Amino acid sequence: SIIGSTVTGCSAWDGGVVWAENSESLSIAGVDFINNTAFGSSSVLYLDNVKQTSIIDASFTGNNVVSVIQTINSEIDWACRLGRWMPTKGAVFGDFSAPECNLCPDGYFGNTSGLANSSCSGQCTKGHFCEAGTADPEPCPVGTRMPALGAASNESCIPCAPGQYQPSAGEEECLPCAAGSFSPDVGLAACDPCPRGGYCGEAGAATRMVWEPCLAGSFNPANGSNSSAACELCPAGTASATRGAESSETCSPCRPGTVAATAGRAECASCEPGTFSVAGSDSCSECAAGTYAANPGQGECVPCPHPLSSVNGSTTCSFCMANFYLRNTSADPGDMFTSPTEFCKPCPPDADCPDNTTLSSLVLPRGFWRASPSSAVLTECRLF
Repeated sequence: SIIGSTVTGCSAWDGGVVWAENSESLSIAGVDFINNTAFGSSSVLYLDNVKQTSIIDASFTGNNVVSVIQTINSEIDWACRLGRWMPTKGAVFGDFSAPECNLCPDGYFGNTSGLANSSCSGQCTKGHFCEAGTADPEPCPVGTRMPALGAASNESCIPCAPGQYQPSAGEEECLPCAAGSFSPDVGLAACDPCPRGGYCGEAGAATRMVWEPCLAGSFNPANGSNSSAACELCPAGTASATRGAESSETCSPCRPGTVAATAGRAECASCEPGTFSVAGSDSCSECAAGTYAANPGQGECVPCPHPLSSVNGSTTCSFCMANFYLRNTSADPGDMFTSPTEFCKPCPPDADCPDNTTLSSLVLPRGFWRASPSSAVLTECRLF
């Protein structure tokens, strides 16, 4: 054993410091070998058929000739740090030390002791990178991927492309953004949710340009929707002309005289003449008898001018009301409407005049007569 010392200036033909043959063991710990010489080979150690050799915490500096250590039928157990290696047999050259030893090269890792060549424990695993001297592969960061073995640095990790993401470190591949989301940049760990007011139906979207607005008559208050089913319909009685609406506040009640009969209407429809509606209606109602609506889209019906009347759902007033009779059945309806009192006359005494009575249809009570259907004079019958 050689322990805790500095060995310098030794020289020999082979094995300038130690020449060992057919030995059981050799132990070196805490020793610095400096400027030793051999004239044949191995300026420090020459080992021939040595069963067990261990070198711990030793340095070899400035030792000349071709090799510093030469082994024949012998192996050395180096106490190298993880991520490092040293040859266990054959010739060793140059300046070196243990436990520093040789770094595992870029793209390789060494997670066990006793590594004897530059392949160390193998190539860096997929999804990871290994700089020189790596013991355990380092995972590529979130937002990146590494599909191949042997990545040498963090720069080797490939950023996820637009339309993809990777929320986990140490992965081989990126993931496509799900429908309802998108990623516009490279190297993202998460996708952005599609904005409110619409939806994104395509997976793997790289831009919000795939966003489709909800149709007029609907709205969507939620982010991240993936289909038109997320668009909620404006309720019946309301309408919205806005595409891409984000809330029900765009669903405005129909104004008087208009209706939205079903949900999801972009605009309200006008009521037909003879009907009306109040604000927020989903159906039109007929005008009551005695009123009319001449135009479409009326919010209320207009009472007939006295003494005219009408039936339910009328667009004008075309006959005389009860207790009045139409004197001339050939009268123009327009003239009747503008001058109703010239055509509708009070019912004669003792006669009966329901709605729509004409002179010829006057109802005479029992015991009365008139000279002709064109006469409005009633005479009481006499008893003989």
